[in-house]
Amino acid sequence: MRGKLAVIALTLLLGGIVVGSSSAATNTLTNTMLAPYAGSGDYILCSGGVVTPDNPVTPAKEQTCTISSNSGACIERSSARVVVQTCDFTQTSAASTNRAIAIQLAIQRKSGPSGLFDATQIVHVGQQNVTANNNALVGQAVIQALGRSEDNGNDDDGDEEALAGSPVSTPINQNEEGHQYVVVCQGGADCHSAAGMTGDNTSNLLQVLGQSEVGKGAPTINQLQNVALRPTQCPNVEDLSAHVCASVDQNTTAGRDVSRIAQPYREFQSARNTGGGQQVQGDTTDPAKAGGLDHVVNQVGAQKSDIFTGQNAVQLQLTRNVGTMTQFQDPPIRKGLGSTQTATADSTWTGVQRLVQIQRMDGVSMGNQTALESYECFTTGLCTVNQSVNQNGAVTTNSCGPTSFCQTEITCEAVSEESGGCVAPPPVTSCSEGTFFDPTTGQCEEEIE
Repeated sequence: MRGKLAVIALTLLLGGIVVGSSSAATNTLTNTMLAPYAGSGDYILCSGGVVTPDNPVTPAKEQTCTISSNSGACIERSSARVVVQTCDFTQTSAASTNRAIAIQLAIQRKSGPSGLFDATQIVHVGQQNVTANNNALVGQAVIQALGRSEDNGNDDDGDEEALAGSPVSTPINQNEEGHQYVVVCQGGADCHSAAGMTGDNTSNLLQVLGQSEVGKGAPTINQLQNVALRPTQCPNVEDLSAHVCASVDQNTTAGRDVSRIAQPYREFQSARNTGGGQQVQGDTTDPAKAGGLDHVVNQVGAQKSDIFTGQNAVQLQLTRNVGTMTQFQDPPIRKGLGSTQTATADSTWTGVQRLVQIQRMDGVSMGNQTALESYECFTTGLCTVNQSVNQNGAVTTNSCGPTSFCQTEITCEAVSEESGGCVAPPPVTSCSEGTFFDPTTGQCEEEIE
């Protein structure tokens, strides 16, 4: 067990580094995380806690682990069509290190012709300490594969040919709802406060959402990912319907805070010799562009503190000899309002956002594509943000920093052919005259005379 957890720990520490690189690297990361516990059937380990029995009356498979020991591990795996996984930690040691490890895997692999999958993953970590440290390590993965599941397209440029798959004569339909929520609170007697806490706080989070569909010869092929909006369970995030979200609150009067968050989000569809179909990611009707990825981080520390967040959303549709195919992507990537880092002047904050959307029909770029990336940070140290959007090979970038305050975004409206259709306005690095940045609201507010 200890060896497996060590592998997971190392994987999560690397997650923030590779999420901004190629999807081949992201897949390697995911496979490493899945390796210790990937398999068929249901599995649950609740070390240092209590398992709540599954309620047979409810339609969803329920896996629930509640831990109060200062050192605990929650490992949950399921391939049920509808599943809710919950890991809940309440750790209140005053002089010993609090350690929380949570791994949640929801995996569905089918040869076809259709697949429905609905997985919700929830992790709550509340850690209170006085003189020792708080450590949280969380990994979540929702993976659905239909057809040749061993092929999920590592090439984000979409240069590979459409995969053949196995011929079928009936429509191919794939629908995945994957909702992931992580809430981490680390501090003193009140985890939201630094009072009485002199140790260090460390949080490493990895949230992986993946879907792949491969088909051939079907009348139609359709792939839907997270088209249902549901209320988020992460407090203080900007997007109240975020599919994948994390909320981290770290507080200490004498120690150091470290937070790393990696959120890879992927949808891959390959079709040959089909009558037509669609690939949809997110809610196509919502004008507010809700759903997608979001997180919020707040740190209060006395030593050099660090924040790293990486978000990587990829949508690929590769087709050959098919009818009309449509592609819609709207999983906004946000690091929203309200995050602050209050520590020393040498503290660092690094944000990476990367979005790739490729549609190729017989090698020609097509598409009806929208995208949004937004990021905000405020720190007593220095913040650096890098953003990129690749739509059918047209790449748009934006960046800011190193600076103490930054608001930056890229917006892309519906496009076709090889037009990028993206706008990257100059980043905002200071509040306008007559306003000041209020860390309690995360916004520039009017000065009151």
